[in-house]
Amino acid sequence: MAIVFSSVHVERTATLEGLREGIGLALERGAKSLLIFLCSRPQYDLQQLPALFAELPVPVFAGVFPGIIHDQEHFHDGALICGMTLELTPCLVEDIDRPDELIAEELAQCFPGASPAGALLLIDGQSRGIDNFVACLYDRFGPDTTVFGAGAGYLDFSHNPCLVTASGVYQNAAMVIGLPVPLAFGVHHGWESIAGPFLVTGSEGNRIQSINYQPAFSFYRDILEGHAGQALDFSDFFSVAKSYPFGMAQLDSEYLVRDPIRSQGEVIECAGSISPNTMVYILHAKPPQLIAAAAQATLELRPKLAPNYERAESLYAVVVDCISRELFLGPDYPAELASIQSALPQATLIAGILSLGEIASSSQGVIHFLNKTTVIGGAGR
Repeated sequence: MAIVFSSVHVERTATLEGLREGIGLALERGAKSLLIFLCSRPQYDLQQLPALFAELPVPVFAGVFPGIIHDQEHFHDGALICGMTLELTPCLVEDIDRPDELIAEELAQCFPGASPAGALLLIDGQSRGIDNFVACLYDRFGPDTTVFGAGAGYLDFSHNPCLVTASGVYQNAAMVIGLPVPLAFGVHHGWESIAGPFLVTGSEGNRIQSINYQPAFSFYRDILEGHAGQALDFSDFFSVAKSYPFGMAQLDSEYLVRDPIRSQGEVIECAGSISPNTMVYILHAKPPQLIAAAAQATLELRPKLAPNYERAESLYAVVVDCISRELFLGPDYPAELASIQSALPQATLIAGILSLGEIASSSQGVIHFLNKTTVIGGAGR
């Protein structure tokens, strides 16, 4: 982001000493605060990090993610250490599945004055309180604050602590970092409907129990096998489901995607909630469609960027790309990163994360928690 990053450094050892050295490099480059994206495999010893962060002369906030992105490369190990030109302190909210009024009260205490121009949101990507928290954040900020962020979590979809500050390690929590500059972003995914609409007749949070009054898993399996023209092996549920997400129609954009990540009997668990009585479609795509959509998101972003992106060197655009896109594309994933880079101003670099959910304000200002989507952002005009 044009005036936000003083440096971006990749640390590949996944050791505390390596992280300490990378932080030292960022401080030498003038960082006034640090944003750190930690890969979940192999995992840093998170319990050691608060003490390390507390020793530092600047605020530090970190999240665990399935992977990191830097300059058209992506990694599942190490960390991305981002030095910030501004001294930024996150608002940490725990237990985000609490009632709305308690979340709203805490956000009002964190942001008592005017709403920031932009905000970065890191949130536990497997919490059942995501949609509730995002709605409360929108109620506090309103439509004029542009919000950009990601769901934190693990490559194996285990639900463990994934946010870190000098005060501790947190699960079922969110960090909001207010910014004095507006953010701009492009959002696209490339998935298209192959079946539907169908009615979600039973759901609770992110768990779908029935579709069209039939058990959810059996209904979903039959649709997929009909499309594939053969029986499918669901012993590894996600290996099949990553190619067939759910979609909810929106008036002004592509489908809002929900990623099925596991099944428990007849219940399908998604990354993100689906309310009862929602109409859903089953989506599918080929790799070229996803790669083209990532380029389209970048082209959507480019005219919204601050003018200095077109004339300055070594500025960063930030990519938040769903981990399931990388898993779906496999060896084709570098082509997606190349398509993003080629659509940016020539001297603009990319850095970012592979996430468990992507976060972006819509054109109306409403904050959406997305799945299987490419979101690319930077400092706006």
